[in-house]
Amino acid sequence: MKFEVLQNAIVFRNAFEDLSGFIEEQKQKPLQDSGLSSANIDRYDTDIRESKQVSINHNNPVVEKVREISKFANENYFKINISQYAKENHFIQYDNGGKFEKHTDTIWNADVKDLDKKPVRKLSCITLLNDDFTGGKLALWYTGNRYSFLFNAGDVIFFPSYVHHKVDPVKSGVRYSLVSWSHGEF
Repeated sequence: MKFEVLQNAIVFRNAFEDLSGFIEEQKQKPLQDSGLSSANIDRYDTDIRESKQVSINHNNPVVEKVREISKFANENYFKINISQYAKENHFIQYDNGGKFEKHTDTIWNADVKDLDKKPVRKLSCITLLNDDFTGGKLALWYTGNRYSFLFNAGDVIFFPSYVHHKVDPVKSGVRYSLVSWSHGEF
């Protein structure tokens, strides 16, 4: 598998061809408002994040392929201590105006007593499922500077979960993505 290096991330181009069936399958499920999670909050705040989501079974064929690519990406580029590839998987729908302000994906649970025995998010993965929308650009930060890049339907990007990133507001259409996280020991 070939990948392209983008500052602090890597992207696999055209990893998937037609994902319309996968999108339709996920849209049949009851999507919930996407929340915010950290040690002190677990809520929905549309000033920070406006999207809907549903969890995807880890045995789904699309998720299984993401898991394979995740393992390859880590073994050949990141070399992070990962014990569970594509452990969490969410279908995300950003309607017109949908967004997610600058954030990281690392979650520190306040109730974790033994961090060395509790896997944490280490590698974030976003698969863009469609590209028939405007706005909704994915941006990452590297050395304090924002950068964006061409990101098309079927592309898969990986970056360490501590990297700041953002989804700009969708201006028209609906943006769909599959977000996955691989976990490892603290």
